Amino acid sequence: MVIANKERREVHGYESGLIAHGFRHVYPLTYKGMAVGTVEISSSFHHVCKELTKHVADGSQYQFLMLKSDFWNKLSHGLKDFYRPSALSDLYMYENNQIEKYRKTEGTLFVADQMDAFQKYLNKNPELINGIKAGQNFTLSTRWKGKSYSVMFYSVKNVEGRHAAYIVNTLHEPYLEALKNNRLIQFFISVVFATLLTLLQMMLWRSKDRQKRTSDFLHTLTEHMGEGLYATDSHGAITYINQEASKMLGYSIKEALHKNAHDLFHIEDSDHQDKGCTILSTILKDQTCVQKVSEFKTRDGAEIPVELTCTPIRKKDLVTGTITLFHNISERRKQEQELEEAQLRLKKANRHLAKLAHIDGLTSVANRRLFDQTVSKLWKSAARNKNTLSLLMIDIDYFKAYNDYYGHQRGDDCLCQVAKAIQDSCFRPEDFIARYGGEEFAVLLPETDAYSACQIAERIISNIRRQDLPHKASPINKLITVSIGVCSLRPKADENYQKLIDCADSRLYLAKQQGRNQVCYSSIKTIV
Repeated sequence: MVIANKERREVHGYESGLIAHGFRHVYPLTYKGMAVGTVEISSSFHHVCKELTKHVADGSQYQFLMLKSDFWNKLSHGLKDFYRPSALSDLYMYENNQIEKYRKTEGTLFVADQMDAFQKYLNKNPELINGIKAGQNFTLSTRWKGKSYSVMFYSVKNVEGRHAAYIVNTLHEPYLEALKNNRLIQFFISVVFATLLTLLQMMLWRSKDRQKRTSDFLHTLTEHMGEGLYATDSHGAITYINQEASKMLGYSIKEALHKNAHDLFHIEDSDHQDKGCTILSTILKDQTCVQKVSEFKTRDGAEIPVELTCTPIRKKDLVTGTITLFHNISERRKQEQELEEAQLRLKKANRHLAKLAHIDGLTSVANRRLFDQTVSKLWKSAARNKNTLSLLMIDIDYFKAYNDYYGHQRGDDCLCQVAKAIQDSCFRPEDFIARYGGEEFAVLLPETDAYSACQIAERIISNIRRQDLPHKASPINKLITVSIGVCSLRPKADENYQKLIDCADSRLYLAKQQGRNQVCYSSIKTIV
């Protein structure tokens, strides 16, 4: 069984066991190119012996001698007492009760003592010694107590092909003396002996009934496995197709048999052109071919997606055909497509949620969370590349008074207008605008020095002024105005971006102290 599974081939031969000994026939089973088990047919020696007795000639007797080295260490505990060494050779054993069986069922040549004495007489015969040593078939003739006998030794091979036992046939030959000088008759006798040995071999391998039952079992298995299966010869012609394949493809078994599978239901698509026909690839490469997705066409012209496995059929190391297993994956593809669509919707929703999490819901500019993430990234990038990073902190002047005077709805509209003016004042894609909190906005300007940053700040003030947003509650101007603090730094690797924020915030505070509606920039040494 191990050999059948490992080498995936049929194994036949004699095998000794823990208790009984006999002949085994093991057939491997495969599924999708993988070994899934074996089917085993066994015949014990006693069954073979029973069959042989039907053909025992008058004056003929059989004996089964087992090579001690082949079975002795396999016997179960306590069974060694049931065996004794053969008088022919110490290398072979037979069962204690075997002589009794001869007396009762098989021959009439010797009783136990006579057989033992005859074999002891033979064990010094050079032909016997050499023949047993070779472990092959051989025949010898001898005279004992005034009578002539022929003794045939038939070598029995185990499943590994090695000699493991002898079937010994002893035949009384009363006419041997009279015929020994006649070469033609001697040749005829040899033919008879060879025929007898051939008959014995044929009887040992006789298993037609069991093979038929095995064939019926395999047929039932293929018809109820729930998958389509068809077999082809080496030219691609269908030699077998099961009911499930016939049902899926719409062809009757009679219609499909002997037709070329490629022409009958394979589709010439781009994938087929790239990978080639599975049957042809399997035959040429002598290996199992698996296609996760392929297309078959049914009898009415419909196309069905299938997953298939094509396995080569070998006979005497030659690929003589293929076996293909396949099943319809339409439902699976539908589910995969639905899953893919659901995943796309989920990704879109996640992107929308991410956007909502980083965008200010009122002004549609970035919120404080995204500002904190962005200023950290830009700070590290500027430190790494030794560039200048500028920050504008913008505050709407007297916005609380605006809300109290005009109401919160007008206040929200004002925030949106200011945010738009800031966006219109920053021209580069990398310029980053965020609502920092309440009526306060922040603008990050990568690779921008103090002079350019101040110009952008002045442009913001000018654009807000052009909007003509009334602010009657302001003590400094009857229109909406803003104060801006500007800071430009060239970051160092060991510094924190909070330094930039504190600097711009202090400039904003100074702008408010100096009367608002103005730009104030840093003049400390770190400013560029």
